[in-house]
Amino acid sequence: QGFDSPGPDASDNPTSATLQSVESPLEEAKEKFDQLVIEKKLEGEMSASLSPYGLKIELSSNSLFNSGSAEVKGSMQSSLTDLSEIIQGLGEDDYIVEVEGHTDNVPINTAKFPSNWELSSLRAVNVAKVFEAMSVKKNQLSAIAYADTRPKQPNENSEGIAIPENQATNRRVVVHVKSLSEANGSIQD
Repeated sequence: QGFDSPGPDASDNPTSATLQSVESPLEEAKEKFDQLVIEKKLEGEMSASLSPYGLKIELSSNSLFNSGSAEVKGSMQSSLTDLSEIIQGLGEDDYIVEVEGHTDNVPINTAKFPSNWELSSLRAVNVAKVFEAMSVKKNQLSAIAYADTRPKQPNENSEGIAIPENQATNRRVVVHVKSLSEANGSIQD
């Protein structure tokens, strides 16, 4: 009788079963990252969220860099190393890592950084280099500069007066860990 009865109907909800298996490694990675943040007492300095494209990790520039600098602080090297290990735990060839550099709207004009473009670019590159040094494959990494073009919060109020808290929020590095199949699909579209 058992062999004659129909089995569970996979068509009931195939999408949610598929999504769970795809998201599961990213959800695990987010949980590991959240635990890392708690262990290292970095709440407010680092955060992670899941998006339809993968895992989005935001790192405060104030915790990563000194003002006007793109050199990763020594105190943050171990946190980036731990983050690299979490990323590598997702699977060697299954994910790409895009590192974005963002600044606030305060102009910079030094010999090394004639504008926020150079500053945001080198910050992204230096974080990507830490990941590469920790064995994230070079062909899975990219560094992107946004300068002050994508603020999370308004840099100024309606009267044009700077909002320092918002400017601090806008100075950040964002690490997107994306599924390679999702990324290839969006390139083909």
